[in-house]
Amino acid sequence: LKENNFTYIKFTGGEPFVRKDMIEILKYASELGFDMDISSNASLLTKEIVIQLKQMNFPMVHVSLDGYDKNSHEYVRGKNTFESTIRGIKYLTEAGIYTRLGTVIYKENENDLEKIVELAINLNVNEIIFSFMEAMGRLEEDDELLSKRSLESVKQEVQNITKKYEKKIKVKYSLSENKICKS
Repeated sequence: LKENNFTYIKFTGGEPFVRKDMIEILKYASELGFDMDISSNASLLTKEIVIQLKQMNFPMVHVSLDGYDKNSHEYVRGKNTFESTIRGIKYLTEAGIYTRLGTVIYKENENDLEKIVELAINLNVNEIIFSFMEAMGRLEEDDELLSKRSLESVKQEVQNITKKYEKKIKVKYSLSENKICKS
């Protein structure tokens, strides 16, 4: 990548920290001068990993969090994921690493966006970005999990939340204009 003049790498997965050598990969990419960020579910982050990210002056960690409580998050992320994700987020924010949450809007959290933002504020997160769950893979056959809210109603709510909490957290959205509403 360096030899072909790439300057930016986004590490994502699955979960990048499943790799035991992820820190070494990040250090090497940093030494080569790449700008980079990483997307994680934060469940495998330890204090030691976060300290190493901090020592690398890692610019930002994007963490997937899809609910304000155990039930709403684990509905799509799987059992026993909420507490480890929250723990990882706390490690990041306590270390002073810029932390952005990515929240996918789906049927179980579509009316809880403000509660999710309030949790993010309580965790000292810097930014949250909302997007709709999209019908890909197995969801193409069974779209039961997809939000039924209209694009405009979600945009309006996120704009209202943004105004309400603008001094505490950056609130953004990446909502497709091509969202198909079934209501």
